[in-house]
Amino acid sequence: EVFTFSLSLVVWGRSGL
Repeated sequence: EVFTFSLSLVVWGRSGL
């Protein structure tokens, strides 16, 4: 799902920071 994919990107991005 697009929503789940976007949410994963947000979490992954925050983890990268």
